[in-house]
Amino acid sequence: MIKLVKTIVDTNRTLLGFVAEGKRSEFGELGKEKVEKSIPVTALIQQGFVNNQIAIVKGKISEKNNFKINDLPMVVFVNNELIPIDNTINLCERFIKDNEPIGFRVKFSDNTECNYTYVQTLQIAKWFKPGNFVVKTSTSGKSFISGKSGIRLEDLKTTIIGVKPEKVAKRTKSGAKTKDNIQSTLKSDCDIMDIYEFIASCGGNIIKLPNDKYVPVGEKKVTTDPEFIPLNIGEIAEPYLRFSATKLNANAAFKKMGKVTVNLAGSPVDMYTYTFNTKTIFLNGKNYMDKFAVAVTPDKEAELINAFGKIMALEKIDDPIIVQPVCSLTGQRALSIYRVNTDKIALIAERKYDSSILSSEQIRDLMIQSYNLELMSKYLSPRAGVIAELKKTLKPKEVVEATGVKINGLFASMNSAGLKAISESGIDIYNGSYKRTVSVTKDADELLEKVSSIEKKDPVEIEYALAGYTVGSKVTGKVIRGWVANNDKTQLPAEVLEKLLPIESETNAIEKLRKAWELNKVIDAQLSAINKKLWMHNCSMFLVSGRAKVHTHDAKFWTPDVNTRVKTALVYSCTKPGCEGLKVKIKGTQI
Repeated sequence: MIKLVKTIVDTNRTLLGFVAEGKRSEFGELGKEKVEKSIPVTALIQQGFVNNQIAIVKGKISEKNNFKINDLPMVVFVNNELIPIDNTINLCERFIKDNEPIGFRVKFSDNTECNYTYVQTLQIAKWFKPGNFVVKTSTSGKSFISGKSGIRLEDLKTTIIGVKPEKVAKRTKSGAKTKDNIQSTLKSDCDIMDIYEFIASCGGNIIKLPNDKYVPVGEKKVTTDPEFIPLNIGEIAEPYLRFSATKLNANAAFKKMGKVTVNLAGSPVDMYTYTFNTKTIFLNGKNYMDKFAVAVTPDKEAELINAFGKIMALEKIDDPIIVQPVCSLTGQRALSIYRVNTDKIALIAERKYDSSILSSEQIRDLMIQSYNLELMSKYLSPRAGVIAELKKTLKPKEVVEATGVKINGLFASMNSAGLKAISESGIDIYNGSYKRTVSVTKDADELLEKVSSIEKKDPVEIEYALAGYTVGSKVTGKVIRGWVANNDKTQLPAEVLEKLLPIESETNAIEKLRKAWELNKVIDAQLSAINKKLWMHNCSMFLVSGRAKVHTHDAKFWTPDVNTRVKTALVYSCTKPGCEGLKVKIKGTQI
């Protein structure tokens, strides 16, 4: 029978798996000699593993026969090596809120310290050995933390959270200290945009949990690549939304975890990776994904509770099957994860309408800015521009030198042959994502319920254009590069040439990539900011009218364009002095 002999953690102290001992035949190989194999926690859960030490029950690890996981020796996975470490932990500080312990500062054997919530401390104590405390079970079956014989938790340094200074109790005889309460950064009338900005300010993440349904907008595309095997442990995204400048939609790129088998030095090796799956967060100016989870580091948990607790219910998620993979994927030692529901909260608060709705002059100026930025973006493009060409010709180390984007830590110690094999398998060696091109089919059986007919048939689109400032589809990166090479001032604005000529004339490929990469980051940020301004403007116009019309604030300056050739939308021209040439194409609504 397979026996677990060591625990494996990563540098963030997340439990990755176990070193197991058994016969080769028990691991699905030929032979009866005893060997040791590393088994990930996810693999044990998928297999429903059971031996005389543990059993997987409803996706959770349950200890058997008085066996304790934290009694096993521990190794840490670093640079493809398993290094033995002492797994003893001690509590050195406790955090109190409303006279209840809500977390601890934990000290590890290497003398590093980290803050954990109460539940997280219970979790890590399952694989780390408690030193000055014990985990006990109440008569009701609930686990709790207690000091060891002769050691009182009350004697630990104590920090009070969430209590105003004048209400904080005096120091105890043990010398416990207090701190001021953590102030909420959100007002009670916050909207969903405030919430996403708050999560971003905390460095948090949005999580689609494994059992949460998401209805695709339109037909769902189903990849047919058998190489990528999903782990079905949820999907995670940074709270930075991609705003459409023309539609009332906003999307986020979620990471979907999986694994791909790569042939390294003649042996098949499972490499953990992920694909990006775009999900619509806001659809037609409505909150479309109103149920999700939020993950923040433990030091931001109190701030999260203070901010969100006033406006929505928070449900703590402690299941290690969810918590551990999210920690690994985000590179965090510990995370506080809460399920939230934003279906009762306004997309944009009414107090923001006036400041979000733009004047005709502001829209005209944004069209000019966008035109210049889009020209430079096409020239630089990492997909089909100068950056893409340079990355093909330079070696991985040269790309790292130029961009500062390091090779993913999982692959950093591999030689060039290994990196080539991983890259050829479809895994990006820099960010770890899986980007192999696969065939795509539309499978009706895979579709969830349809989006409502109103949302599907009548999407609202508001697209502005300024005469002489439109980058057409025929103006490719290659065409723009020719204009730059010839310093063609008849085709490109002076400020565009000023930014691109130093890159085009650079003869050192590494330096050229560095310049292109830095400029592209700036341009991406500026385009994203413009898209968000236009999105906020479009949504606010639509919402302030009760989702009926747009431009109710300045309708007198917009007249129907009777000469337009557009048959699928309404086109209006702006008559405001100084804004001649500004047009707007509208679908799903009207002025």
